Amino acid sequence: MLYVVKLTIPANTPREKAIEQKVKIKERYVERILIYFPPGHHCLTRVAIFYGLHQLVPDKDGEWAMGDNITLDVKCIFPAPEIPFSLTIKGYNLDTKYDHTVYVYIFTTNEIADLILLRLEEAIRELVERLRYFFGV
Repeated sequence: MLYVVKLTIPANTPREKAIEQKVKIKERYVERILIYFPPGHHCLTRVAIFYGLHQLVPDKDGEWAMGDNITLDVKCIFPAPEIPFSLTIKGYNLDTKYDHTVYVYIFTTNEIADLILLRLEEAIRELVERLRYFFGV
């Protein structure tokens, strides 16, 4: 399942008054989160994703994701504490002139076996690429 969240953060929104948007998740696992910062953000827009008080993205408490014309790809296996559950996307904006919109894509699944196989396939592909690079193939 894919959940898409469009979070528009007004100019001059301080961290202490971060905009919040909740997403109700109905599946058992969050497998991947993409955060897209369109061009023009200049790293002035900051976003973090939480389950309750627990910060999921970025994975270090107190940090905030930022970027400009970039998609951050966070691969994870977050098991649902209960079903359904809610994630909270928070954002603030240091830009004093422009509102900014961030797009968050949350991929979920009910099947842990599919998720483990997907991670294994990704790990094997990465290993093959590294071996090719190392041996100059």
